[in-house]
Amino acid sequence: MRDHLYYVYILASRRKGTLYIGAAIAREKRMKRWNRDWKIALIEKTNSGWNDLDERLFGEIALPDIPGSP
Repeated sequence: MRDHLYYVYILASRRKGTLYIGAAIAREKRMKRWNRDWKIALIEKTNSGWNDLDERLFGEIALPDIPGSP
């Protein structure tokens, strides 16, 4: 059996505002049906330089350990 990694997002409307939480797998399935031009437009809307955001997203955020996780 293959292991799968799934990510969940948490968005806030503003500081201490409404929180939105979702399983990203549903969005991924919808986006896979998009044509390439739509996907590129989405990327360029918020990241026109196609910059690697990994360090910005994961290098500065310290997530708490979850008990029982590896």
